[in-house]
Amino acid sequence: MRSVFLVHSLRKGGAERLVLELASSIQSTTITVISWLDNLEFLEDEYRNVKVISLIKESEYRWPFSLISSSKKLKFHLKSISPDNVVIFSHSVFWLAFFSKFKTKYIYVIQGFSQLSATRGYKKIVFRLIDMLFLRKLKCSIITPTEELSEESKKYFFVHSDKLEIIPSGVEVGNFKNTVLRREEEIIITMLGTLSKHKGQHIALDIIQKLLSKVPNIKLHIIGEGSIKGELADLIDQKKLQNNVVLLGRRDDAFNLMHESDIFLHLSLSEGMPLAVMEAMMCALPVIAFDVSGVRDVVSNNGFLCDYGDIESIATKIFELISNNKLRNNMSAHSREIALKNFSKEKMVENYDSYLQRLIESNN
Repeated sequence: MRSVFLVHSLRKGGAERLVLELASSIQSTTITVISWLDNLEFLEDEYRNVKVISLIKESEYRWPFSLISSSKKLKFHLKSISPDNVVIFSHSVFWLAFFSKFKTKYIYVIQGFSQLSATRGYKKIVFRLIDMLFLRKLKCSIITPTEELSEESKKYFFVHSDKLEIIPSGVEVGNFKNTVLRREEEIIITMLGTLSKHKGQHIALDIIQKLLSKVPNIKLHIIGEGSIKGELADLIDQKKLQNNVVLLGRRDDAFNLMHESDIFLHLSLSEGMPLAVMEAMMCALPVIAFDVSGVRDVVSNNGFLCDYGDIESIATKIFELISNNKLRNNMSAHSREIALKNFSKEKMVENYDSYLQRLIESNN
């Protein structure tokens, strides 16, 4: 069996890492990753063994004007590979696949609600109609990581349940972490993700400021790069948090840094399947987050969920965990237990592998 994984680019992000984990681990099919853009940041690391083809240079990319010329290049490569299926991992390449007019089995992996048209007003209506048309023309099946996202996809595309498959995302298991606070003299809270208003790192600064009078030894480590990095640095200076908040940038040792933390903080507006939260759970970290889509699918008795924007509640729950070591230890153990049971990389790979094999068998 031959498969093509179609992506927009391979920048260092959670969704891109998921694609490469699957491409490097699934054994039942020979996988070629086709990236629309030549941004291949991830291939500098452990995924060098994955075969990747880029269609155009990033500097040449103009949405949507690059669609037609790029779709011709895609069709050329698909003809050369002759895949049994094409697995699509982003909205833009979903359109690209349609314009390639290559006939095979298509699967659209919807990892977040933004893939169900993030536009507003009349554009949302137009985009939805186009998406519905393209899905039907491609005879596309859909994979989502959660029940909630599956239901939203069913409504958005107006498709029957038998077109949808739920496969939870997974992360590396990692080594077990001791569940007691690392050391009394310094409490470390960690955030991991793209620096953006959507991910909420700017909100975390207000939370830390509220906690300083009660917990002067609190530290916030923010791992990641993104559009608001400069703004965050300015806010840290304005709020005089230089001794308490550190912008660590993008780190290859993020997993190790989380192992050295005490609490994981996640303040996103929404998620499809929060890989960063799942990685924190693998590190046996209790999670404090906003009660939003995606996050509520993985956080239960292993942390606290608060109404979106309620920073008073977030601050209160952080202080509760810091003050109650027994509670923190229990939540820590539950995090690791839930992650191992439901969100391991091995289980995700096994489920994708099985699904792709079933597709081939159903066509024979």
